[in-house]
Amino acid sequence: MKTKVIVLIAASAVLLIAIAVTVFATDRREPGDLVGPQEAYQMVREGKAILVDVRDRASYEAGHLAGALLVPLHLVGENADRLAGHKLTLITYCSCPAEETSTAAAMELMRRGVDDVLVLRGGIRGWIAADLPLRVGSRP
Repeated sequence: MKTKVIVLIAASAVLLIAIAVTVFATDRREPGDLVGPQEAYQMVREGKAILVDVRDRASYEAGHLAGALLVPLHLVGENADRLAGHKLTLITYCSCPAEETSTAAAMELMRRGVDDVLVLRGGIRGWIAADLPLRVGSRP
């Protein structure tokens, strides 16, 4: 009986290690996954991603993430090919408390065949809380 318990514990430990390695050793994300502000900022700085502001023009001009492109939600579908043409990860964001608008934008992009799209966790508020760069005006 004692041997079975030891074997069961050892097998469980091996399985947990295999799961941990799979989860933490891969950078592969699923389309539409959330990404934190610091990681998003790093991806943009490394030239791996583009920020896509899906709010309206007035909100964008009042303050947006440095380097972000303005593509309001109602224009995301018709701009899907242009955005995908950048061949970088697209990170959508908005100012909704639960990322509703940016998630809807990501879903529209995925529906149109864009599979390298993430959603910024916390949106612009999370970015501000992380003390990351903002811009005011119409310039990205």
